[in-house]
Amino acid sequence: MKMRQSLLTAFALILATSSASAQWTGTRLGGNIRHADAEELMQITTSCIAKRGPAYARKFLETVPGTEAEFLLLRRNEGDLGLCMDNTQKAVGSVEMTFTPQPFRRALAREMVKPYLSRDFDPSAAISQEPFYLMSLQALPENEKADAYSMVFMEFGDCVFLQDPKATVDYLRTEPGSGEEAEAIGVLMPSLSPCVAAGQDLELSHEALRIALNEPVYHRLRRLDSES
Repeated sequence: MKMRQSLLTAFALILATSSASAQWTGTRLGGNIRHADAEELMQITTSCIAKRGPAYARKFLETVPGTEAEFLLLRRNEGDLGLCMDNTQKAVGSVEMTFTPQPFRRALAREMVKPYLSRDFDPSAAISQEPFYLMSLQALPENEKADAYSMVFMEFGDCVFLQDPKATVDYLRTEPGSGEEAEAIGVLMPSLSPCVAAGQDLELSHEALRIALNEPVYHRLRRLDSES
């Protein structure tokens, strides 16, 4: 597959560490929390936030990955975020929960895109919009920098969407590990190559691909929905 030369190194590194919970930390009283527990707790919490605090979720996802604004929104644990974390803790027992921005953002984007994927619409109507990540970077203060890894994912995912909006949305609508997912990736595959630079062969897992697609697709469909 191909990828733009400027993104080559960062993209290769991201694919090697693409787990959505790789930076989740937490301990359960009596022993260390397991990796499987971390993913489940992240999903429970972000699902709650998407349902009970969509305004907070939208505000968080409007920040640029890796910036102080993103970090502060997560660190404060205020409002619906704090409530959902408290509810998760009550549901699973005594547990210390600490989310770091990158995995939290990826899990939140996965939950926030779901309502849009369930609607009947023409996703190709969203291709005329300016990419979210470009508008966000242009608005950054000179002394702030974005998280390069996250921005590479976002650029790649947005590129794939622009290649084939329908195939992208159809892929995200499938259940991970299902036969439908396998069929959908076959349709989407031709759209991946133009978004990767010449001579580069990369093994892209379904998990990494969904991470790359979720937030760019969320931003485009949310803006499309607000314009209709």
